[in-house]
This record gives sequence, structure tokens and C-alpha cells, in this order.
Amino acid sequence: FRFRRGKGEGGSGKLDGNVTLLMTIGDLILSYNTAGQIVGWDANSMEEMVKIDLAECGITGKNGGAARITAWMHPFTYLNKVLLGDADGGVHLLNFRSDKCIHSFASLGSAITVLAQSPAVDVVGIGCADGKVLVRSVKYDETLMEFQHGEGSVTGMSF
Repeated sequence: FRFRRGKGEGGSGKLDGNVTLLMTIGDLILSYNTAGQIVGWDANSMEEMVKIDLAECGITGKNGGAARITAWMHPFTYLNKVLLGDADGGVHLLNFRSDKCIHSFASLGSAITVLAQSPAVDVVGIGCADGKVLVRSVKYDETLMEFQHGEGSVTGMSF
């Protein structure tokens, strides 16, 4: 649904699953739902612009179906791309305009709970459910730093 000054103006129609994540990139509103889809709408016209089934793009979980995305972000300077973290510890770079998984990084072995952009281009912070914190280069697919948080999962991160 779209609201302006507290009043409903319309909606996008029925989705295949419950929305668990939302993000805006410019005039595009992206949602991830429990059916393993990323759906995007133009924020002004509410026209559906993007609909991606993650399993069809090759972003799958251990069970063979679509991966369950637990964190996502839009890296600086990466046009039409989002970085996805999943419940199996996978991190994937997806081009949402061409519906293609550009790269799947090696699994980190624990659910990804947080993704955060660093001030440096191509560098992101990754927080895991097992308390691991990594600073990784997306461009070179390498870990620059790794820390271990005391107890519990990483729930927030910023640079």
C-alpha cells in the first residue's frame, strides 16, 4: 500500500508471500517476500518494474529451493545491484534489472544477519548469527578483517 500524509492512495496488488524486507533505491521500492521473490515498483506510479524468483536466478538454499534472504543492501556505485545475505551463510550479488546473479561468494557458515556499507567503495561489513563480524571486499571477494563478537548474533553495524 502507498500512503501520502497518512491516507492510503493505493496498493501494488497481491504478493505471493509475506514481505520480510523493504528497500528503496532512487525511485524504486524493492521488497523481498517469503516466496523467495524480489519485487520492485516505481515509487511514483506504483507500476511493477521488477519481479525476480531467486531460485530461477540460481540463488538457492541448502534445501534446493530459493535461499531465505536475511539481510540486504545496495552497495555504493553498483548500478542496479543488491547484495543479499542468506540464512545459510551465503552472500550473493544480484543485478535486479537483468535478473542475474553476478556472483555468489563462499558461504560463511552462519546466517547473515547484517550487511553494511563502509565508507570505502567495494568494502562491506557482514555480521553473522554466530557473532562473527567480517569486513570484506566485494570486488576481490576477500576478507580484509575478521572479529568475533562476544555472545549472540550481530544485530546492527555501521561505519
